[in-house]
Amino acid sequence: MNTGLIAALLLRRRRAPERSTAADNAANPTRQRLAEEKAHLEQLDAERRRRRDSRFGKVAEDRIIWFELIELELQDLDEQVNRISHPRK
Repeated sequence: MNTGLIAALLLRRRRAPERSTAADNAANPTRQRLAEEKAHLEQLDAERRRRRDSRFGKVAEDRIIWFELIELELQDLDEQVNRISHPRK
């Protein structure tokens, strides 16, 4: 899977500000976790190209993607519940 596509899927709801720094990542655990997982996926992609084996690391890649997508969906639902229970006045 294309790493750019993976990044777009993982970050579709959690867009980073234009300038993201290491301090921003440390302050935002979700952003830091996504950055670490993206780096891991990029390493898998590089190793896949080096080995010329399109299936190398596929199970790990799928686990990372599905875990992050489910986690983002749960966060989105939590934010919706918070907005409904605590409307702005």
